[in-house]
Amino acid sequence: MGIRVTNGKVVGKIRLDLRHKNTPFNMKALYEFMHDWLLEEGFHDDTGSDKFLERYYWQQTTERGKNIWFWWRTYAGEEKTKSSYFEYHIDMDFQILGMQDVEVVIKDKKVKLNKAEIIITLRGYMVFDPKGLLSKHPIIKTMYHIFPRFWLHKEIDMHKAAARKELYDFYAALKKYFEQQNFGDTFPNFHPNMGIGH
Repeated sequence: MGIRVTNGKVVGKIRLDLRHKNTPFNMKALYEFMHDWLLEEGFHDDTGSDKFLERYYWQQTTERGKNIWFWWRTYAGEEKTKSSYFEYHIDMDFQILGMQDVEVVIKDKKVKLNKAEIIITLRGYMVFDPKGLLSKHPIIKTMYHIFPRFWLHKEIDMHKAAARKELYDFYAALKKYFEQQNFGDTFPNFHPNMGIGH
């Protein structure tokens, strides 16, 4: 479930998966890194802030450690796209399995870190006409189903590509973050396009 799309058309939805396991990491630092990256790139929640990025949180304590699930739902609007007809969305499902606190010696100092299996699912897509400006236009609404294809095809393709680039950039930033911190290997899984495309 993404940010509620009451108007508009979802275009070019794609999914990327990232997995990390075994080596220690700093969960708090990772959380802050993801949060700051999205805000710096112009993504926020549907109130226009960062207060409600997290749409779902669930935690369970087991013998193996903590299992945690949380979902973030973000989008970048007119300030980034320079158009009221396009929005870029990034949804993230974050799953942590068997998280435990561990102590690691780094440069002769004991550091408290976390150890768990992490599964991150990223979904990116563009929304065309999110405010329904064209679908409600007194003239355009009568031919709305063909209007984008014949009059805005190039713009739609451009923004679809830009939305995908945002997702790939976020994925690359996460992968680089894991690698720089020496957190372990990442295993990307690429899935075919889902949703409506042009």
